[in-house]
Amino acid sequence: MKTAIALSISALGAIGIGPALGGIHMPFISDGYTPAKECVQWYDGCNMCQKQPDGIVSCTSRVCGQPGAGFCMSTSTAE
Repeated sequence: MKTAIALSISALGAIGIGPALGGIHMPFISDGYTPAKECVQWYDGCNMCQKQPDGIVSCTSRVCGQPGAGFCMSTSTAE
């Protein structure tokens, strides 16, 4: 199952992954793990992802031939 998660290019630029293009979003496709709503940091089987308080998700962009099992690393009950 593929899951689309919006990534902010400006957020990626802030952590050195891509250029800061101010508010442009692009889809991130995950072939495996979909975290629970309260999960804020997870491994999707290939990349590390983190959800910011504003709901924007940023992930590393490794290419994986055979993804492993994903899992949640940190949760939050804050809404």
